[in-house]
Amino acid sequence: MHGLRDDSPGWDAYEERLRFVLATEDRPATDEELFGLVRKEKAGRRTEEAFSPALAGKSRELLLAEEHARWEQAFLAGLSSIGQTEEQLSVPPKAQAWKVALVRQVRDAHGISTSWLARRMGFGSPSYLRKLLCSN
Repeated sequence: MHGLRDDSPGWDAYEERLRFVLATEDRPATDEELFGLVRKEKAGRRTEEAFSPALAGKSRELLLAEEHARWEQAFLAGLSSIGQTEEQLSVPPKAQAWKVALVRQVRDAHGISTSWLARRMGFGSPSYLRKLLCSN
């Protein structure tokens, strides 16, 4: 669902993203989102903490800042794990295989948005990055 793999890390990323969206948008879950949680539960995955009390009482801005800090940490760890540096991100071409692989890895493992990754890696536009992900 939502571009994530149908395995434990993908479902964990989906759950984390859903909790964040529901907390920051101050709205109830849609039928599609609830269906995703039901599928996860039926597959024997944990959902008891789907709506974490750690989100309660925090402002949207604080939740966004916390999530972006987690994303940055995960991104830098992913970059390091493949033996690349920040400086190498700006070396053309943008569509190098390792860059696309890094995006796919951190997006799937951590639920990082393609928009954030496109900005962080200097891809220019999220749609260009999505196109690269679909073609590779």
